[in-house]
Amino acid sequence: MGGQPLAEHPLAAGDVENPLARAGVALHLPHLPSSAQAWRRAVVQVMANHDPAAQAHLAATETGAAPAARTAAWLEGLAQTLWSRRPNLIPTGAPT
Repeated sequence: MGGQPLAEHPLAAGDVENPLARAGVALHLPHLPSSAQAWRRAVVQVMANHDPAAQAHLAATETGAAPAARTAAWLEGLAQTLWSRRPNLIPTGAPT
């Protein structure tokens, strides 16, 4: 991924909490730029450090499944996990 350690990627800009910034595939700012000059600085920073190969790696089809299909499967699994943990909202012995 760009040949640079993840924690030191220029797009991370000291942001160790944001995994996309650490991976160098996104610029993470603490807030939206508040002026035209701040927006220009952000765009310049992204353009100077953009790593298309790193972004393409995120969408790689290692298992042969398209990224959207993998995402849908992950979301479905998450929903199943969350639904299986929900409490029984109907008390035992309630009339049906």
